[in-house]
Amino acid sequence: MKTINAANKTMVHLDTIKIYSLNALAFLSTLTAIDTILKLTLLVVSIVYTTVKIFSVIKNELKIKGTVDKMEKNVKELKEIKEEIKKGVKNNDEK
Repeated sequence: MKTINAANKTMVHLDTIKIYSLNALAFLSTLTAIDTILKLTLLVVSIVYTTVKIFSVIKNELKIKGTVDKMEKNVKELKEIKEEIKKGVKNNDEK
């Protein structure tokens, strides 16, 4: 009888170890799946962020270039006005 009880206890322990092992494997596979999902999510978010940042930089560069072009145009106009004023002053001096 004691031998049967000892065998039963051993079987119970083995069954418990099997169940714990299966639960541990399931838990690890879940963690691996979650880990993979989180890595993919992080990858997608970082790609989107980088793309948005690149477009933002390009947009600012184009805006700055447009501003510089306008300033150069204004400088040319001011030089023309200055020349016209000089010509007007010379004409007034001659009179």
